[in-house]
Amino acid sequence: MQGGGGKAPGVCVRERGGGGEWKSGHGGERPAANDSSHIMSGPSDETASVDTLSIEELRNQLVAERLRSAKLTAENAELKSRLGSFSNASEAEEEFITNGLLKRMNALKASKEELAMAVEQEEEQMTNALMKRVHGLEGQLSTLKAEFDGLKEENRKLGGGM
Repeated sequence: MQGGGGKAPGVCVRERGGGGEWKSGHGGERPAANDSSHIMSGPSDETASVDTLSIEELRNQLVAERLRSAKLTAENAELKSRLGSFSNASEAEEEFITNGLLKRMNALKASKEELAMAVEQEEEQMTNALMKRVHGLEGQLSTLKAEFDGLKEENRKLGGGM
């Protein structure tokens, strides 16, 4: 393109809104890459007005696309920011829950240890009480056995003969 905004002379133009037909005398078909018959000797008035209209349309489209791109970029940045906020909030909530569960687990572990110690002490007390009772009963048994043996001996001496 030239600095004035127009097309270089002799360049084939495709008019927008006109069905996309090539305006070079090829019957609506795009010219072959090696076909030089589409090069015109100079711009006609019709080609110049189509070029100007196309350039204006293209400029308007460029502005519209830039606005759309800026809008999408801003929306993308907002979504990334929101995603970051959600991610941070999610991480904080997970950490809060994890810390709560760890505290509860530690409390349960401490409680379990206390209960285990209490059970062990109670078992030891019960064992000691039972051993004391066993020793007492063994003493009674020994006394009763000695008494029985004495009575048995006395009965044998008296002639009863057991």
